[in-house]
Amino acid sequence: MRRGICITAVAVCSLVGVRPSLAQLASSPWPKQFQGNENRARSSTTGPANTLSLVYTTGSLPNCSDPTIGADSTVYVTWSNSPRFGNPVSWLYAYTVSNNQLVLSWSKDLSSLASKVSAPTIDSRGYAWIGAMSSGFMPRLIRVDLASPHNASSLDLEPSPPAPEDASDCPPAVDSSGNVYVSARSSQSNASGGRVVSANGSLATNWTHVFMTSGSTGSTNLPVGQYRFALQDGGSLYVSGHWTDLNTDPTGNLVKQRVAKLTSSTGALTSWLDRTWAAGEIGPQDYPVLSWDASAFYDSRVVNTMGSAQIYLTERSTSSLGQLNEVSLDSTTSFTRACTAVAIFSGGDVLAPGGFSTVRQLSSGLIQNNSWTVGSNNGPTIDGSGNAYIVANDGSVKVIRNDPGRTVLSVTASAAGEVAIRSSTTAVVRNNGGLGLLVGN
Repeated sequence: MRRGICITAVAVCSLVGVRPSLAQLASSPWPKQFQGNENRARSSTTGPANTLSLVYTTGSLPNCSDPTIGADSTVYVTWSNSPRFGNPVSWLYAYTVSNNQLVLSWSKDLSSLASKVSAPTIDSRGYAWIGAMSSGFMPRLIRVDLASPHNASSLDLEPSPPAPEDASDCPPAVDSSGNVYVSARSSQSNASGGRVVSANGSLATNWTHVFMTSGSTGSTNLPVGQYRFALQDGGSLYVSGHWTDLNTDPTGNLVKQRVAKLTSSTGALTSWLDRTWAAGEIGPQDYPVLSWDASAFYDSRVVNTMGSAQIYLTERSTSSLGQLNEVSLDSTTSFTRACTAVAIFSGGDVLAPGGFSTVRQLSSGLIQNNSWTVGSNNGPTIDGSGNAYIVANDGSVKVIRNDPGRTVLSVTASAAGEVAIRSSTTAVVRNNGGLGLLVGN
């Protein structure tokens, strides 16, 4: 009863325009892609882990974002389409759940603000925050009021970029003081740089950190690739990306990985490490993930040799950024999303997708503890009871139950994507045609 009263109060405040003075992530099982600012993909809410069925109830959203969930259990996704001819379009959709069906509640056209958008992040004040790229290739942060009439505002992250930049790769984070963080990437050699930006809830910039600047030398040079981050509330941002020094390597073949640590209050760079990759090495293509005690974070690298790729998961110290451990996960002939963000169990173990053939539970020190043949190119999800959810390469949804035998349940899907925990009986699954509900009994 208390929970129901609390949810109603949030909805009423949003409707009458009375909002808390400070925001944080919405009090829901899944307010952000990968669940929280740390990207651990673990909810405190138990999901469906008994006999399962999968019901797809939307069919017009190919390539929509991963779903997120508001405090009143509304499910939100974004969708973008950039046709070869014609104008790009972007939308935010809101769905309610009725009789185990997703029902469209409302939608907001964001096309005037964005040609590409990230998954939405929902805060406790009733806003959705979305990273975006405008039709003019401007990196942009969008704020959508979830109360009718769903007004949308935006902040340009670079007032006059000399080259295209894109903030749609990494969903925004919201800390307990209401500050919003978003990253932007650039893939052109004359760009001013990949960046991380902090803004307040009124869309005013707190700080901007540009990692590389055109025309400079040494460790601050031309960017190629993306920067993604994990946020430790009240502390630091841990950023992983890649770049190349076109002054010393005009061909751009010697790509370097950059791992950086920024102070969340000021954006100051406190430490960084650069590592030149070996021949054939690519990555990281993943989101840094903070360990349960925030003493370490995880990223990955891939070495491509003779048509196959070896995937490595790396554990790094949050104090020094130095490598603590590394483990080989798998070999694969395809490495488009070689090691999507790992998920963290409450005891500290790591669930990591190794390419497209295995998913492994790793104990501390990254020593293999268990292995399941449930191949996937999607990130795993863990619920509050330790049940794990992941989508296999054949499109089926696997639920690895937290019982002594680690029982695996399987539900047939169609090119499904990642899973977001909603409640004890349902989870939300994205596929290439829209959204569905994973239902237990």
